[in-house]
Amino acid sequence: MDLLKLFVLQQTQYSALHAELNRVPAEKGEREAKVEFQLVPRRLKNPPASPLPAYQVTATLNCRGMDGQGEDPAFTVRIVLEAVYFQVSGEAMPFKEFSSRHAEVTRQLYPLVQQQLRQLLSQMGLEQLKLPADMATNLGPGHDIPASQLH
Repeated sequence: MDLLKLFVLQQTQYSALHAELNRVPAEKGEREAKVEFQLVPRRLKNPPASPLPAYQVTATLNCRGMDGQGEDPAFTVRIVLEAVYFQVSGEAMPFKEFSSRHAEVTRQLYPLVQQQLRQLLSQMGLEQLKLPADMATNLGPGHDIPASQLH
């Protein structure tokens, strides 16, 4: 069963936005970056008069770009998004099952976080940055995220 047919995304809120440009690029051009996307779910109290659960997911994206001019990254970005999901139909989904459904939650949350990342990178003059393929469009229903892409 599709998780997003059972749950509604009730609320999102950025709880951390941090971008640091350690070295200004000497010349314009394509850059590469390492992106890590991590989801940490936790159970919330059931909404009043509802036997169905609510869960909060903390989505953290860390992006680090190297320029070959030292061991320290040329730039770093950290974005933390808090998302609240309420179950609206079906039998109550146990926390263990909800927390194992990373691919479905990623397809919904990664585009939100990636949009914010693009804005921050643009403000730092890093519009030409090559990001990893969009995980949200590369995953079809029933597919898991390779361990190398989800940390």
